Amino acid sequence: MAEIDFKMAEVGFKMAEVGFKMAEIKFKMAEMLHFLSTLGFPDQASASAALQRNEGSHWGALRELQQIRLRPFHLRHFRGAEPTLDFNRADQQALVRQILATLPVASWGRALLVATLGRELGLGLVADPSKESLLGELVEAVGSCPDRAALRRRLRCECAVCGWGLPRQLMQWLPGCSCPLCPDCFRLHFTVGVRERGVEALGCPSCGRPDLRDEAQRLWYWSTLEPQLRRCLDPDTFGLVTQKLTELELLRDPQFLWCPHWEPRHSSLSCADFGKWLRSRDPPGPPQDLGTFLGEIGIGPTPQVAKGTHVLVPVGGASATGWRAELDEGVAEPVPGAAGSDRALWVGLTAPPSAPIGRYRLSARTRSEVGEFAAPFEAENEVVVLFNPWCAEDSVYMENCRDLDEYVLNESGRIFYGTEEQIAERCWNYGQFEPGVLEASLFILDRRGMPHSARGDPVMVARVVSAMVNSLDDSGVLVGNWTGDYSQGTNPSAWAGSVAILRSFHSSGSPVRYGQCWVFAGVVTTVLRCLGLPTRTVTNYNSAHDTDASLTTDIYLDEGMRPLERLNTDSVWNFHVWNDCWMKRPDLPDGYDGWQVVDATPQETSSGLFCCGPCSVTAVKNGEVFLKYDTPFVFAEVNSDKVYWQRQPHGGFSVVHVEPGAIGRRISTQSPGGAGRADITGQYKHPEGSEEERRAVSTATSHGSRPRRAGATSSGEVTLAVSSVAAVAGAELELRAVVKNQGLEPRTLLLRLSLCAVRYTGVAGAAFRQEQHRRTLPPGEEDTVTMTVTYTEYQPHVGDQDALKLTAAGAVQETGQVLAKELLVRLHTPELTLTLLGPAVVGLELPVQVVFQNPLPRALSGASLRMEGAGIACPKAAALGSVGAGQTLRISQSVTPLRAGQRRLVAALESAALPPLHGSVQFEALTGSTGSTGSLPGDTGSAGNAGRRVRRRRRGRPGGSTGG
Repeated sequence: MAEIDFKMAEVGFKMAEVGFKMAEIKFKMAEMLHFLSTLGFPDQASASAALQRNEGSHWGALRELQQIRLRPFHLRHFRGAEPTLDFNRADQQALVRQILATLPVASWGRALLVATLGRELGLGLVADPSKESLLGELVEAVGSCPDRAALRRRLRCECAVCGWGLPRQLMQWLPGCSCPLCPDCFRLHFTVGVRERGVEALGCPSCGRPDLRDEAQRLWYWSTLEPQLRRCLDPDTFGLVTQKLTELELLRDPQFLWCPHWEPRHSSLSCADFGKWLRSRDPPGPPQDLGTFLGEIGIGPTPQVAKGTHVLVPVGGASATGWRAELDEGVAEPVPGAAGSDRALWVGLTAPPSAPIGRYRLSARTRSEVGEFAAPFEAENEVVVLFNPWCAEDSVYMENCRDLDEYVLNESGRIFYGTEEQIAERCWNYGQFEPGVLEASLFILDRRGMPHSARGDPVMVARVVSAMVNSLDDSGVLVGNWTGDYSQGTNPSAWAGSVAILRSFHSSGSPVRYGQCWVFAGVVTTVLRCLGLPTRTVTNYNSAHDTDASLTTDIYLDEGMRPLERLNTDSVWNFHVWNDCWMKRPDLPDGYDGWQVVDATPQETSSGLFCCGPCSVTAVKNGEVFLKYDTPFVFAEVNSDKVYWQRQPHGGFSVVHVEPGAIGRRISTQSPGGAGRADITGQYKHPEGSEEERRAVSTATSHGSRPRRAGATSSGEVTLAVSSVAAVAGAELELRAVVKNQGLEPRTLLLRLSLCAVRYTGVAGAAFRQEQHRRTLPPGEEDTVTMTVTYTEYQPHVGDQDALKLTAAGAVQETGQVLAKELLVRLHTPELTLTLLGPAVVGLELPVQVVFQNPLPRALSGASLRMEGAGIACPKAAALGSVGAGQTLRISQSVTPLRAGQRRLVAALESAALPPLHGSVQFEALTGSTGSTGSLPGDTGSAGNAGRRVRRRRRGRPGGSTGG
């Protein structure tokens, strides 16, 4: 009986639970009906039916009700059939309305998210099934998660080579591996690889699978891949891949014989007998009809006569494009290992000054009574043609030989940084003649897809290099990083030169992490000098980044003269590094030849790409911002005014102070001959305040986004100056503001001092120290306000390449005069001292001692040392362990000189607590007893070329032949 009562109670409890759930469902239903009613759907019958059809989902019901209501309005916009969704249409609102009316999207915000993500994913016109499936996946993802970042991660698939994110359906996949490749990397891998590495090295560029040495895997791989290659590659490249595969299989057949001299008469004769027959028909002595001998030159994957990339040059004559071939009668050496070499004909080829630069394939053709013979293109006959600044007809001609030694041949140099008042320098190994650098420089042009026929124009070559050295548009050389977090790569300040960066990019095909402006500029100098363009590295102090093309740098202050950093979108970089390259500008009016600005640091886009220049320095100086390329941006970097705006009680802003001439200071580069710093400000600007400078500013601002406002330059009775005692990292910092009353009456000054850390790009952190002072100044007297900051106070705020910015702003109580000044303070760090511990002999190890003293009042841990030098084999980066407070560290490393002559070894020490430290030593490397001097400047050596030497020749050089 008790058990029955217990079960009856249990049933009653369950009935009550069901009743409670039914009440809860009714409450939720009422809540959802109220929700739908507030959104404009008060009809409970239709709302309840929609909820039932969508299994109680109020978002699903809302989508259905919205589509029913929007459908008639949507169809009014179209005549006849409704058009297909087009994510590229210009009217975004119409696209969002169409998405709301046709797709299961719950709200305007989510429809807008579908529209923007659809554009990012490249959906375009949704017509084929693959895009429809991607659209369905996109709509489902937006419905479940409105977070844009999470949606990107879910929908995008990163390329294993360049890291570019694309929808999974748009990626390419190779048989035998799971690495996704974007269409560009897939196409480049096969287009470049089949010409440079051969079909045996065309497995996955990321993991290397499958093993194409295995016959079974090779046959399966290429048979599976063939339809994909046919669809993705151009016909010429696909045909070349097929041809190479056929030749590879023929060469594996032991019964197959290959002869480059084959013709029909050869079919019944052995090679030896055929050679005897040829010699019997050819009388001794040189041929009489030189017109039957032609030099054949080709550049690029598909050389074409019409584009000047395929040239036939008759011996003793010239081609239509200016190539010349001359018989070299003074050369009679036999060709080693060649039968009948005593009868060899030596011919010299000369490239015209306008020839496209790059790697040419060289061959010969002969025509005689017995027929025509064309020698095959062979790798050892390749020659590289470069710009020739020694040739007066070349568009990069530079007359001064001393400048050529510096801007073309010098393999190392100084890059300046710091602040206007505290200029610092560091050595940089350009290494343009190092093994692998030439290959990497040409690979940069290939990676961008630059037409070979356009590579004779230095303007276009420099523009392509400025776009390709950063990675934002086309997976170029370097990834920029200004966050301070370099855990996924190398601290930009730790690089000692360009060589390691370019080798890494060429070997992997992936952007190198990380770079900042001086790294971008150093790599550009290396690449352009390697290609023959005279190039220098330029540093501009107080470099403006004008975001609205107003040609002013605006600084906003509140009522209390405190900086409003959220409004200060214009920035002033402590320093910015770019490049000047020397060339003629036939695309501009006369008078704009010479130095041209090229900037690879990605700041603003130019014609849709993150590149800058080439821009005539003469045009910048004269304010002619209407001339191409990117002259307005460069002009603003070097010649804008600082305008201080103060917030007024009514909420608006008014100009309270103008500081002319504050931008573009002490523009610096290395002097020819390495004599030190050369100030080239006069090449970029007329003297500040001169009539010419005002005329240039007037010309520039007439083409700006708004006219420059005239404002008071604070010429009142009270003056303000700010300064600092020598600032050393780890030591106490002393800052001073000096105010002086030059009037005849006493004056009361309210002065506010604000101190913050600022990155070299001008981005300021929050103020960590603020002081307010009141000073009464008798006539003719001055007073000094001092701010003392300890190491423990500023250390948490100062990072790599950061400076401290003191903002001093105040007002005179009696007259209302406003004063404002800013001071950038760079913390000095010790340099590394490098000492040779033995003689420098080519091919022998040379011990080098590096000495460093820790300036901090605490131990330094996790430090590493890296070394680099042109013509020097250096060890890998070495960990240094812990260095105590104030301790001096001495470490020995061994390097090996590879080339004789003047060498410079550069060292960089990286740690978390200090900015990277630098040092260098220059020495003379002597030839050893073996007489070996290593590879010569101008040769790329054997690295990356399987032991063969690539010959370099400059175009149009008198007497310069391209081989025999």
